[in-house]
Amino acid sequence: MSTKTVKRMSSRILKVGESRLYLDPGYTQDILKAVTKDDIRALIKKGAIKAIRKKGISRRKGRMRAEKKRKGRASGYGKRKGRASARKSKKIDWINRIRAQRSLLKKLKDEGRLLKGYREIYNKIKGGEFRDKSYMMSYLKEHDYTK
Repeated sequence: MSTKTVKRMSSRILKVGESRLYLDPGYTQDILKAVTKDDIRALIKKGAIKAIRKKGISRRKGRMRAEKKRKGRASGYGKRKGRASARKSKKIDWINRIRAQRSLLKKLKDEGRLLKGYREIYNKIKGGEFRDKSYMMSYLKEHDYTK
């Protein structure tokens, strides 16, 4: 039987494409003598006909890139798409800012460095009057709220 027919039959048996078959040149005579599917199965068992493994795509570069990103690299302006609010939500930013200001205010009160108006300053924080902690501190010093 021709090698073409053998390839067709063995590809059906091994469930791979004909291009992924390897016919061992040492068994050429046996391969040409094969007539039935049982003959071909025997050749497969013998190792005369094999299915070549798929190549696949290497993940090496992807893993290396992920490692760099874990270290904080590859995150410059050229890699960014979307606004800053798309990368980190405005709400989370707000929450962090408010928590920092409130904790500082509480610390000042507990240490006794706040002279007056705890609730007033608290409400100003809530209203978003201060950009950050340093602005809040400068406001407190200007208006004689702290020692």
